[in-house]
Amino acid sequence: MDALAEARALRQQGRHEDALGAFARAVQEANAAGETLRAAQVRIGEIDSLGMLGRYDEAIALAERLETQLPPRDVARVLGNLGSLYLRRDQYAEALACYERASPLDADPRLHAGLAVNAGITLTYLGREVEAEEHYAQAREIYTTLGSAFDAAVVNTNLGFLSVTAGRYARALALLTEAISVFQSEATVHEEARAAIDAGETCRALNLLPEALAHYSRAQAIFVQLPLDYDRARAALGQAAIFAQQGRDGDAEAALAQAETLFVAQGNTVQQAHLQLLRALLRQREGREAQARVAALAARAGFEFARLPGWAAEAQLLLGEELESVAALARTTGRVWLESRAERECLTALPQLAKLSELRHAARRFRYHLQKMAGAPALRPLLAPALKTELDAVLGQLYDFVFRPLAPKIHTQRLVIVPTGVLHGLPLAAFRDGDTYLLDQYELVVTPSAAIWHTLVSRRQQSKLRTGPALLVSLHSVGTEQAQAEVEAIAPCLTEVTALSGSAATLTAVREQMKGKVILHFATHALFRQDNPLFSGLQLSEGWLLARDLYGLPLDADLVTTPSAVVAGTYDASTNTLTAVEVGVVDTTKDRGWERDTEHFRDERGRGGWGNDARHGHDDGDHSNEN
Repeated sequence: MDALAEARALRQQGRHEDALGAFARAVQEANAAGETLRAAQVRIGEIDSLGMLGRYDEAIALAERLETQLPPRDVARVLGNLGSLYLRRDQYAEALACYERASPLDADPRLHAGLAVNAGITLTYLGREVEAEEHYAQAREIYTTLGSAFDAAVVNTNLGFLSVTAGRYARALALLTEAISVFQSEATVHEEARAAIDAGETCRALNLLPEALAHYSRAQAIFVQLPLDYDRARAALGQAAIFAQQGRDGDAEAALAQAETLFVAQGNTVQQAHLQLLRALLRQREGREAQARVAALAARAGFEFARLPGWAAEAQLLLGEELESVAALARTTGRVWLESRAERECLTALPQLAKLSELRHAARRFRYHLQKMAGAPALRPLLAPALKTELDAVLGQLYDFVFRPLAPKIHTQRLVIVPTGVLHGLPLAAFRDGDTYLLDQYELVVTPSAAIWHTLVSRRQQSKLRTGPALLVSLHSVGTEQAQAEVEAIAPCLTEVTALSGSAATLTAVREQMKGKVILHFATHALFRQDNPLFSGLQLSEGWLLARDLYGLPLDADLVTTPSAVVAGTYDASTNTLTAVEVGVVDTTKDRGWERDTEHFRDERGRGGWGNDARHGHDDGDHSNEN
């Protein structure tokens, strides 16, 4: 094997320090033969390896020198790699400029497809999903014309990442599964495993932790056999994140140690910084603040050394220092989710309101009393007065735990609540202060995260809430006896109303009628799956409309309102049936609602999981005539 072939093989294995040595020998051989142009072409491959090692300044300086030494065709490839360097440093405008400069320098369709893919990745990070999809479509069309199913599958992996950032998880899994199938059929196990890592990230976003772990483990097995240490370490880092979420701290530590050993051996400072960031999060969750701070400082130092300001801001947020500057930096790097978190950390933190054990005990008492209503229907009227007294007492206790300490500090009629833990399964609106419920005192907005709420409010400030066609759905059953009356009371306040009640409220009818509606209102039971929130849903006449189903629907609603009647239980996805174990009902005639925008929400984990280099861009480096 000659030095250039060895360098390419080493780089493919993620051994970038060794690859640089082989590239240097290949340059010496070319110079010794008097082939100065050939020597310069070989050095294109060094750009990518330097970048992967976090040596961005060296890589950029080399790229700028090569621009003056090479013909246009090779300069196009230099610019492509230079754009990828800027991309890793969160310099999105500079990255796009490089791809645009490279495009007219060479008519090679494969080059144009690769540039379109990398531009699509950059636009995805900028939140410009429509433009990103257009670039991916261009690339896929080129590869399809060239008959390259493999490269088209690579585009699908990037489209999968785009779908994750847009919250379209079902589409993401479909694209990644299709890509993995192509890679398997073409015996490209490396790409199969890289796509498996992306599928793992998607499953983790869906809270499908066992499925995510299976994908990571499959990737690990492949990379151990190849071996490809860089990607193997990425898979181990993904496993560590899953173990941390599952509370398997020992396994998380072992996976982190394995990834760290591999990244240190490669001299990859950037990925070591990502590893330290995950370690800081793990230590923080364990309550080991001193160790969390050490890890966060190490992560920040690594990102600052590599000049990755966006990721340095992530570490800065964990340290809890200079949060105003974190928010400003988040805005400049397009990290909307980080900006929201930084602003939230700037808010006043109150002391512990109640012990978690006390909240859990009160929640168990609440569910215990509700289960009394699951007995014989004939006894319910007799039990109701005593049950209401018992429930009011528990709801009063919950109010005392959570809201009474906050009351002196609340000077608004509108409360935005982000529940956590046991609070997800409790009717916050029904918490009782003497003779009144919380909903009698405040307008309540419940949101799954501060980042989502911030995004929705920002969008609503830019455009007025629309009025237009409305869909009203009601289902009369135990606990929702007033559902029909509720819908009838709302209908005169709206225009162009479509109402589906009782047996007419089928899955098919509701899905079809939701299209084009500005307002959606459901007066029915809701199923909340604490173990897997995306399998939560709304009860219809013959089944359940699940949260995950909404991602595949072309919705354009500004306002969605749902009932306060909650069912908790087990759900069988194969038959779309629920086995109820608890039924909780509060007054469904009150005004309440939560808002949902069907456009994208950016994933709080940022780009491609825990590392910057997880995307499948065509920035291979040495695209010389010999390649």
